[in-house]
Amino acid sequence: MGKFEVLKNGTLFIQKANIKDQGQYICFAQNEYATVRLQVVAAPPAILEEKRQLVRAEIGQNLFLACSTYGDPRPTTYWVLHDGTIVQPLTYSHTKVSVFGNGTLYLRDVQITESGKYECIATSSTGSERRVVTLSVKRTETAPQITETSQQRTDVIYGGHLHLNCSAVGDPKPQIIWRLPSKALVDQSHRYTITKDNVFFLIFKRYTLFNNGTLYLNKVGGNVRFDCKAIGEPKPKVFWMLPSKDMIAASNERYLVHANGSLDVRNVKLADAGEYVCMALNAAGEENKVYKLDIDGNPPIINAMHTILLSFEIMCDTEHFSH
Repeated sequence: MGKFEVLKNGTLFIQKANIKDQGQYICFAQNEYATVRLQVVAAPPAILEEKRQLVRAEIGQNLFLACSTYGDPRPTTYWVLHDGTIVQPLTYSHTKVSVFGNGTLYLRDVQITESGKYECIATSSTGSERRVVTLSVKRTETAPQITETSQQRTDVIYGGHLHLNCSAVGDPKPQIIWRLPSKALVDQSHRYTITKDNVFFLIFKRYTLFNNGTLYLNKVGGNVRFDCKAIGEPKPKVFWMLPSKDMIAASNERYLVHANGSLDVRNVKLADAGEYVCMALNAAGEENKVYKLDIDGNPPIINAMHTILLSFEIMCDTEHFSH
């Protein structure tokens, strides 16, 4: 039997009438006819949950967004995601997104990039209805907390190495910065010079801050240069007299004599303190310059841990002699 059937008594039988079947029906009998108007009463789709909803979630949270529908005929339901993707019920092909048979949308491990509008749409022959869920995914921030540090006191010998541990947790991941005795801040490997009252303080250690927050202090050392550019006719010969009264005119393992007469003292030690005399000689005469190198080896404290600050005070005296 089809949808429409005329019975023996002339009655028109309509099976499973729907909204499309409404309208005028005309019955013809020889020269007579009668008109019957059919109106089909149907319920348009409806969604039980609120039509607009704001949902706030944290990163990594799993969500269930309900969308319960009814209507006559029964509506078809699907979801449109924030990026325009359409997901039908009983679809589990997405690893993070699923729609159950009752219309509920499941979102797993939500991220900030998944914030946006999610629409549940119910349609039937009688119309359509939609529900819009605005999802806001945010990070929950927590204040930094130091979880690991070096022991309260650590002794290190002059010229040695030192690791100072400092681990911290927080969200977002905290940045670790060390403050030195000079009040300078360290966040990467560097060397720098501090001047005060015309005295040169050279911090020769290389401070390295690792990703895990550990501060690495390289062994004390470094170089200091004494400039002594000599001119004359004929070109003068440059000699240096060390605090030990030794004379040098050429480079060796500890001392580098430049072509212009300047002297580099490598890997400065406490024993290198004293006077350095630059002597320029030629047939016409001699001129001396005296440099004084003072080294302060007293270890200051950084967070109750030892380090070494070398200070250099350079003084220059000039004497002139003629043959």
